[in-house]
Amino acid sequence: MHFRSDDSDSKLVSFLARSRPPLESLTVTADFNSEILLDCLRHTPALTSLNVYHRPKLTDADIKMLQLCPNTENNICPGLQNINFESCVENANMKLMVDMVVSRRQNFDVSSSYRMNPQASPARNRQREGILRSIHLGGCRFEEYSSYDSINFASHPEIERCIEEGLEIFEDPDSDSD
Repeated sequence: MHFRSDDSDSKLVSFLARSRPPLESLTVTADFNSEILLDCLRHTPALTSLNVYHRPKLTDADIKMLQLCPNTENNICPGLQNINFESCVENANMKLMVDMVVSRRQNFDVSSSYRMNPQASPARNRQREGILRSIHLGGCRFEEYSSYDSINFASHPEIERCIEEGLEIFEDPDSDSD
């Protein structure tokens, strides 16, 4: 599903709550706040691909909410395998993004997180315990980029380890696809 809107009060959350679609891919470019995006993601637990372009702008708190934890009840979209954040992260702490990525590379039992999706069978859930395979950070501006001794996201030691294990990273802090 590709959702694009200039409305700041989107009806997308209502639609997703009512229909509970078994979406696997969601692309969002909308003029609403990140809380609405997170609400949308709570209603689409089967997502394997998420693309967020320009808006809504994601904060440190939003990135932390996307981090997986052993308490699977609180995990948002635990089966995400591909994430594309394009010009939607500004002045965020890189360490929080690192923690989110590392958490999505761990092999938590996420099957109970799919309970919200009645169309998904237990066998399919086990298959979908996907590990994050790629992350695209185009035009994302981390606080660390302004530091003299900053490193790129892909050069962070924990991310380098994930890359060695097969994670694909695309990082272009200067891109702007407006």
